[in-house]
Amino acid sequence: MYCPLAFGADSYWGCPYNCVYCYCREMNAVWGQDLRVVDPEALARRMRNGLSNNNPRSPLAHALRNKSTLRLGNKSDPFPPEEQIHRATEGILGVLKELDWSVKLETRSTAYTESPYWELLTPGRCVLTTTVTCGLDRDHEAFEPSGMPPPAARLEALHQVAAEGFQVGVVSEPFLNGWHTVDDWRQFLDALRQHGINRTNVYHAHLTPFVAKRLVEVPGLDIEAVWRGNEDAAWRPILREIIQLSEAAGVILGCPDFVNSGRYIERSNTCCGVDVPRPTTYNMIGWKHLAISQGRVSREDVLASWDGIGDQAHGEAVFDGSNRAFYGFKDLGWARDGDGWRPEEEKPRGFF
Repeated sequence: MYCPLAFGADSYWGCPYNCVYCYCREMNAVWGQDLRVVDPEALARRMRNGLSNNNPRSPLAHALRNKSTLRLGNKSDPFPPEEQIHRATEGILGVLKELDWSVKLETRSTAYTESPYWELLTPGRCVLTTTVTCGLDRDHEAFEPSGMPPPAARLEALHQVAAEGFQVGVVSEPFLNGWHTVDDWRQFLDALRQHGINRTNVYHAHLTPFVAKRLVEVPGLDIEAVWRGNEDAAWRPILREIIQLSEAAGVILGCPDFVNSGRYIERSNTCCGVDVPRPTTYNMIGWKHLAISQGRVSREDVLASWDGIGDQAHGEAVFDGSNRAFYGFKDLGWARDGDGWRPEEEKPRGFF
């Protein structure tokens, strides 16, 4: 209900990069470290069948029928060292090009600038993002494997492909309040501007017990400070500064952190900070755009946004606040207005 890129795929199960801050690596710990490789031909059959399905009944069937933008690199990097052997990502990119299917390619690698991958990417159809956390080289040393390209190389690769007409962005998750500082964000914005990049995002940590246990082992990191800094009351004022600094720098900022981004409207159709051709629409980022632009949002607005992706009953529970596992409008200080929500008091756009 939160991500407009709900339709995703991975070339491999398990990510050998194994970054310390990555909550997805808990899957490896639970299900094993073995590398499983997707069959691009099987994926191609599934996608072709989905396009011809005139009676979709599941969210996946709707995503295929709608030809929703595919997020490649959803839970595992598409360019691990094993790609040189299995070529699964090459196969998937070939399928997407053949079907003229839009893709948001997300990676920490720079391999997409090389042959044969470069020949499989086209501007307009393909959006490219790389993950660089705002601590830059300090984070690379503390959290990432030495075999991963350093932040400067990742930013330079994005700069090169942007010059060829591709939309690019930097996924800067997580911001570890208590390790990272606002000054880190300033330096990060400077690095983006030096490379001609004007799209990024921010999110505080998925600080699960699995991630916390791994962070404890990082030299110089105070896990208690990070834990306290990750709580809403401590994170909101930091996010306010990040938003203001990004706007002043002319950088488009995506923010999946719905409640803590308050009245701020992301200037993109995804919370990654990039615009994709066919995002899914039944999610909080879309509803917040409606709510702030209209001054209120109604249940009818929410239901009209359903494109078959996501569970309607679940979505309504998130929207009206009855599902307490999720933040909703009332957590932002909005009040019920008949069958909708409106702000209790007007606040300047871009602030809390």
